[in-house]
Amino acid sequence: MKEQSEKKVENEILITIGQASKRLGIHIDTLRKWDEAGKLKAVRPLGKGWRRYKLSDIYNILNGKTNGSTIKP
Repeated sequence: MKEQSEKKVENEILITIGQASKRLGIHIDTLRKWDEAGKLKAVRPLGKGWRRYKLSDIYNILNGKTNGSTIKP
């Protein structure tokens, strides 16, 4: 079931930074650092500053598929 704060952009489900941190079991500051380092890029819909993460990217990390990056939850 989709949570209310999940959004769709270009056929991608986007989740909040809080939802992503819970799914990955890491602190939101870690996600911010990964975004700044380019390890896991956030999406900022409508030009707003709020970070959203592609649910597919989160699943890829959880399944060990990170395009050669060294991201581990």
